[in-house]
Amino acid sequence: MTPQKEKHLKQLLSNAEVLIDDKYRRGAELHTDNLLDKSIIELNYEALMECIDQLTYLLTQRELLLREKNAAYQKDIISSDAMAQSRMGIRLSVPKAKVRSNGVKSRKILFKAKD
Repeated sequence: MTPQKEKHLKQLLSNAEVLIDDKYRRGAELHTDNLLDKSIIELNYEALMECIDQLTYLLTQRELLLREKNAAYQKDIISSDAMAQSRMGIRLSVPKAKVRSNGVKSRKILFKAKD
């Protein structure tokens, strides 16, 4: 491995050690039982619940990132050179968000011919 990758691995391992130590100790304070005393079925269930939490957090994070990116993109377009839009004979149209069948709102930026 390259020195850069070695340095990155060392940092990852160091961060993991700190995070695991902190999380384990906080969990030990909250729960009186010992992880090693749990059945495999119990551990599997807990792991699945953690996966669901993680997926929920990741999907929410992605939604927030896409919202920020879309807002920045729209701001850039709106603040772009209005003269260029005029010369091209278009106007910016940002329609109301449509709600998909799964409840997610979608919005597309459209360019329409000037009225």
